[in-house]
Amino acid sequence: MDKLDEAMGQFREALRINPDYANAHYNLGNLLLRQGRPEEAIDHFREVVRMNPDDADALDHLGSALAMQGKPAEAAEQLELVIRSNPDHADAHFKLGKVYAQQGKLAQAASQFELALQLEPENADFRNDFGTLLAMQGRFAQAVTQFEWALRINPEHATARENLRRAQARLATR
Repeated sequence: MDKLDEAMGQFREALRINPDYANAHYNLGNLLLRQGRPEEAIDHFREVVRMNPDDADALDHLGSALAMQGKPAEAAEQLELVIRSNPDHADAHFKLGKVYAQQGKLAQAASQFELALQLEPENADFRNDFGTLLAMQGRFAQAVTQFEWALRINPEHATARENLRRAQARLATR
């Protein structure tokens, strides 16, 4: 049994003893998300939110799980709740931007990415995904800037490196 399975077993046992133990629900939900099991994680995050309706992290993770389940409208709703109660929650802005991009709401997505980057300008993943959105909009020069910035932050960011190569190639063919 690996450590992840062991931890999951301990959280399940804690919930058997006390089904209203919010931290056990939250932690088990996170482990399930890490295992790519969002449908199970959703139930645990919903339990946390039932007990603590203002728990921004649980709402944020619930939004992630719903997005992974292909439920972007529900995901956006949860992430918007996080942002209303905590406008400085950079991760929620970032995730909401990704959800909007999946829905084809590119202007709204760009706005959320920009807000996330105002809060965490040195986040390489935020930079990379914003660059990807800019490239989707045909804004390749701006995308290149974001990919280069992501690589200055994290020179090992392989996705940003590949995205930079592609955006530069698109610029060269113009």
